[in-house]
Amino acid sequence: MKIFYLISLFFYISSTSVFSHEFPKIFGCFCEGGVILGKIKKEDSIKIGNKKLDIFDNGEFIFAFGRKHKSEVIIS
Repeated sequence: MKIFYLISLFFYISSTSVFSHEFPKIFGCFCEGGVILGKIKKEDSIKIGNKKLDIFDNGEFIFAFGRKHKSEVIIS
């Protein structure tokens, strides 16, 4: 029975780690006046609020929050 649990645990961990590479990498300060940098796949797109961001050829993007930016940010 322990073997079954170990095998199940192994497949669960390996399947979740496969999907983790699909999330964009975002770094920076999500604060008023802050700047965030990130990287996504070239074929993907990213929107912050209603603004679609331009993506560089290597998949990187940059976004700066204005002085009066909303306190809530939706990234899609």
